[in-house]
Amino acid sequence: MSNITVPWRPTVVWAGLALFISPLNEAGVAQGLPSISREFAVQLADLRWMMLGFFVAVAAVLIAGARLGDVLGRRRVFMAGLMIFAIGSIASSASINYAMLLSTRAVAGVGAGLFFAGLLAIITQAVPKEMLGRAFGLWAFVGAGAFIVSAIAGGMLAELASWRWIFVMNAMFALVVLALTPRFFGADAREGRTRLGDVRGLLAIGASMIALTVGLSEAPTRGWTSLSVMIAILLGVAAAFVAYLFERRAISPLVPAALFRVRGYLAGTAAITIGYGSVGPVVFAIPIVLYLTDGLSPISIGLIMLSYGIWWLVLPPFTGRLADRLGPASMLSAGFAIGLIGCLLVTVVPGMQGIAGLCCALALLGIGIAFIAPTSNRMTMVSVGPSVQGEASGVNMTARLLGYLAGVAIVGSLIASNLEELKASAGTMAAVDDLSMGLRAVWVPVGVLMALGLVVSAVWSRGLPGRPAELAEAGIGVPEDRG
Repeated sequence: MSNITVPWRPTVVWAGLALFISPLNEAGVAQGLPSISREFAVQLADLRWMMLGFFVAVAAVLIAGARLGDVLGRRRVFMAGLMIFAIGSIASSASINYAMLLSTRAVAGVGAGLFFAGLLAIITQAVPKEMLGRAFGLWAFVGAGAFIVSAIAGGMLAELASWRWIFVMNAMFALVVLALTPRFFGADAREGRTRLGDVRGLLAIGASMIALTVGLSEAPTRGWTSLSVMIAILLGVAAAFVAYLFERRAISPLVPAALFRVRGYLAGTAAITIGYGSVGPVVFAIPIVLYLTDGLSPISIGLIMLSYGIWWLVLPPFTGRLADRLGPASMLSAGFAIGLIGCLLVTVVPGMQGIAGLCCALALLGIGIAFIAPTSNRMTMVSVGPSVQGEASGVNMTARLLGYLAGVAIVGSLIASNLEELKASAGTMAAVDDLSMGLRAVWVPVGVLMALGLVVSAVWSRGLPGRPAELAEAGIGVPEDRG
């Protein structure tokens, strides 16, 4: 394996810049949806196909992209993904009709999946194991800045210029990261693999991710009992089982089975999946509720969302260091508990259902996620051996994407069931009550996720090695499997 010889902090900052155009940071694009709806005369609800095409493309290539990085080199695949994403984004900005926008967003999704798949492995390779917590804290810090800039800049561009500039902005960031890659990712990382892996397993995994993404994305509009949604989700589960059977017998499996026997990896992946299950509803659903009930402008909504995103910017450098010192169990428990308090505040405490209460709840949830993200990333990647870090990164990124989409699907379904009432109340005295109703549709499911995460962190991650001295003695990791 080639080692990265440049100092790890610049490498982590560079990897953090990629989060600006991460598949999980679509806040800027979401701000432009009303303008796109007006220009192309498309119903706002039908714009879900633009988002769906992007996420389907991302999900289809994540695990394959991670394995490609092991075969061809992670830097090479990362740069190819950035270039494809930039081309797709520029083409999206020049779309002359909705059909062109749909297809170009899918192209951008393929690129996003390729560069996103190996990010965790790239950081893990660059950083000493005992410093991974602070590295992932720094990564989250830069990513939080990306979230804040994306939300505010997207709102300003949509309101003051044109939605097309949102995609131009994404392409420009992709090209900046691409230009910096040779400087901050000095040597390519290849794991000695000579082939992509089991083709049957690859196709089955891709089919599973596509079906699950379609099912979860369509659930808010069609309903969970819709035949098409149920068929898509069942097909996704069935394809995943078929992939498991193929991979189990494959000479060169795409995802080593040993990966799923490592408790630290499973616990970390479960924690980040639950965490991102709460991020999706907050990023997408709360702006919609505020727009429908209070008629707030994109800039005003972006400023309210700052009470959530600012803590991702302030805290991760410190929580990452704490994760290195204290270990995973206490940090994850604290993060999920703080997030749960925020959910209870806005749903149970009288008088906290307005904008002020919303900002307090967003702040507490943001603080909780700032504890969860660096800790779970660290726990995931410190638990696996170097030869499978690419696959570990790809599976982890896929899990958090599905968690994100599941959270959006559940909350979106609850909001969709009250959509007409929310629209009718806009600008009236009833808007206050309907704002409370809309916020409950967001915060109750998020609260359930926080409670579930608290159980996972208290039970599953307890006793795992976390401090530097423990890591040196533990010898954790999965067996070498170079396929």
